[in-house]
Amino acid sequence: MLEIFYDYRDSGGGLPQDEILFSPETLLEIRDNFTAELRSAHKAHLTAAENRTSLPFITDRFQLPPSPLVSEGEEFEAVEIGGSKITRARLRKTANGLAILDKEGPLVLPSIKTLDEFHVFLDQVIYPNVGVVAINFANTMRQVFERGRLDGIITGIDDTRAVSVHDLIGKVLGVEIEDYISSRRNSPIITSVAGDGLCMVLSAKSIDPQKNNLGFVIVGKGYNAGLLLNSTTFVNLDAASFDKFPMSALASELSQQTGWPFGKEVNGSHLFKHYNRAVQDRGITVPLIQSTEELSAVALGNITGIPDLAKKYFARAAQLVACQMAGIAEFMGLDMIIVPDGSVFWKGVGFKETVADTTRQLTGKNVQFVEIEDRAIIGAAMLVV
Repeated sequence: MLEIFYDYRDSGGGLPQDEILFSPETLLEIRDNFTAELRSAHKAHLTAAENRTSLPFITDRFQLPPSPLVSEGEEFEAVEIGGSKITRARLRKTANGLAILDKEGPLVLPSIKTLDEFHVFLDQVIYPNVGVVAINFANTMRQVFERGRLDGIITGIDDTRAVSVHDLIGKVLGVEIEDYISSRRNSPIITSVAGDGLCMVLSAKSIDPQKNNLGFVIVGKGYNAGLLLNSTTFVNLDAASFDKFPMSALASELSQQTGWPFGKEVNGSHLFKHYNRAVQDRGITVPLIQSTEELSAVALGNITGIPDLAKKYFARAAQLVACQMAGIAEFMGLDMIIVPDGSVFWKGVGFKETVADTTRQLTGKNVQFVEIEDRAIIGAAMLVV
């Protein structure tokens, strides 16, 4: 189900300028810097030259099946395996699209460290009577086309994630799952796998399968953005790495330790720290906060703090995100459909509205931010329908 929650072309007004928020001139400069980085990284990709920008511009060629893997009326399963949670659903392909018959989750994932534990997990997660499973897997992979469907070779394991099975590195995940489940149940099963960013973009194809002017942005505990370069090339920008913008002192300090300077300005893991630093620098006697959820509570006046200051830090982060969204539209030279996700984007006070309004100010392209219900599940389903 699609909801265009905010069409920035119909909005008006702007944000008051001060030492926290960016001026219109600075926002345009950040947008231009981001667009220039995109163009340079793209040129390096096309010419196989070294990418000297701050954007990794990780390209993944992908291919969807020439014909659907499920028939009209057939039931199948879609699974989202995130960093710490899992959601699974049973769906049916209908003449009008997709019907979710039942859904479980998000549920907390157990810690899975070994291949044997992963196999036990698969037995528990995959419904016993389905013949097709589509998986949205949040981990580092290279998309490949195997056995007539999209799959992924695991290229690295993030030990901070619940599923951190190092023995999966180098394996084609869908093939591994197919072979194990087919052998275990003595019946064949078809599995297709894609990364979480690609699945987010593909979820927009549930609106119109022919559209390729698609992108995504995640503003949660982490930050990232990406896009379809064309109908068969997905680009993970690793956009938290962008560094051509006026960086705060705190973001500079944090990024010197662990990188991702842009992410340190906008993501939920660090946004509240900017408020705390401002409170301390101003000598204001209010309690420091421990999370970006508490920053929202301060902004709403639900706990003790400085509401206006909290709102401005949400607005500042949203301005920065808008610079990247406008930069993507300028780089592509197209109107864009962006699928957003993440707790800061959806729950940050005034965040999504400020992103949309500031994007309108920064590009003449029509950039729509769309909410797709059950987008992680729908994105996985698009691999097989």
